[in-house]
Amino acid sequence: MKGKIITVLISIFCVHLIYAQKYIPSPGGHKAAPFQSAVLLEAHLNQNQKVSGTGFVLQDSLPNDGLIYLVTARHVISEKKGKNKLELKSPIWKVTFSEKLSDRGYSSFLLNLRKLRDKGAIIWSNTYDVVLIGFGVMIEGEFYSFEDSEQMDLMASFKRKQTSMLIEVLKPLADINIAEEIFISGYPTSLGFKKSEQYDYYKPLVSKGIVSSIYPEKETFITDCAVYPGNSGAPVIGFSNERQLSVLGIVIEYVPLINKKNNVDIDNSGYSVCLSSDVILKFAKQLSRSIKERGIIKDE
Repeated sequence: MKGKIITVLISIFCVHLIYAQKYIPSPGGHKAAPFQSAVLLEAHLNQNQKVSGTGFVLQDSLPNDGLIYLVTARHVISEKKGKNKLELKSPIWKVTFSEKLSDRGYSSFLLNLRKLRDKGAIIWSNTYDVVLIGFGVMIEGEFYSFEDSEQMDLMASFKRKQTSMLIEVLKPLADINIAEEIFISGYPTSLGFKKSEQYDYYKPLVSKGIVSSIYPEKETFITDCAVYPGNSGAPVIGFSNERQLSVLGIVIEYVPLINKKNNVDIDNSGYSVCLSSDVILKFAKQLSRSIKERGIIKDE
């Protein structure tokens, strides 16, 4: 009897191990692309004040061809809403990315968002808290930057070391289910003390939760993952119907907990608001068309 129990337990363990090998991404590998695509965005407002957030990299079309986007929440880079012009917190932003999630290697390059905005390579909306930044294009496996030549090598290195996600990984809101398992890969820079080295500041922290609610009218959904300053713009990662990793949307804010007992005290409820991938896909198509119309890239 004891032997049968051990045999059953080993069988159960093997089934779970096979499941894990098939569906759980290995850090730094191809399956980890949605996690590894998260980047840290930083800018200096002055000598003493710095702002940061999270973004992720998305690519049009085929692996060797297509526009390269940086996706983040609009409020990360823009202080206020503007009807005709994106008001940037800073013209220059540093983009830091992990070469592999399993080691301490990371690299950075600078993006001049003012130049990219004036070229028409950025799309935003006052309705949705999202912005897409077109900063380069893949043509027959070669990366070409929309930026100045001094950044070309750094960006090309970025494309070699960092796996961007194809736009097909975006999962529609209609396919999301309540209680569906999700992950958030972001840079909550407000957590901990930098000098304490509780975690690597330049590596994304991955949290796990579920979809708690869906709000179709606003094209958003709620998760039970707590998010903090720095998480805004982070990809919300889940599984497609084929059990492949997919992106459900981006983090835009936390749901506040309002305590009215002692005047008005606002805390973090532990729930987060996320904008669906439907909006990202719609903006990506608009930006791709606009960039081609402006002649930034040629439509062969």
